[in-house]
Amino acid sequence: MMATTRGDADDDEDFADEGEGPSVEGGDDDGEGGGGTTIDDDGFTLKFLISPSAAGSVIGKGGATINEFQALTGTRIQLSRNREVFPGTNDRVVILSGDVKAILQVLHLIMTKLVADGEGVDRSGQPQVALVVPNSACGCVIGKGGRRFEALSKTRGRT
Repeated sequence: MMATTRGDADDDEDFADEGEGPSVEGGDDDGEGGGGTTIDDDGFTLKFLISPSAAGSVIGKGGATINEFQALTGTRIQLSRNREVFPGTNDRVVILSGDVKAILQVLHLIMTKLVADGEGVDRSGQPQVALVVPNSACGCVIGKGGRRFEALSKTRGRT
């Protein structure tokens, strides 16, 4: 699965109606993360963007799909309303809240559903998602000089 990140100048609080992201203390300033960081495993939030048509696939008829995914994983799934799109796009925001394992599990279920429905894939047919990352966290995600993305590309056989 490919992921692109979109920096978020604000923390995009317009779409989150309750709860906060992971509780992080300490850390270092080298943009690489680690070093003294402690994280509350139950308090994670993942935000990503999907097209309006993909939102219909995630919700399902009468909310059946979203309710099933929430029941299976224990993850809270929230979508922005129809006309509430991420700035500069036509995409809706999906917010997943829960522990890391549950979030990864529901993300897999969502991506599998989108691919089966012909949504959420790039031109080569690979699953793709655009992550919403606060500007303050972009350095940790990208790494100094883009080293983390370079390493990921090499392990995935892409240049």
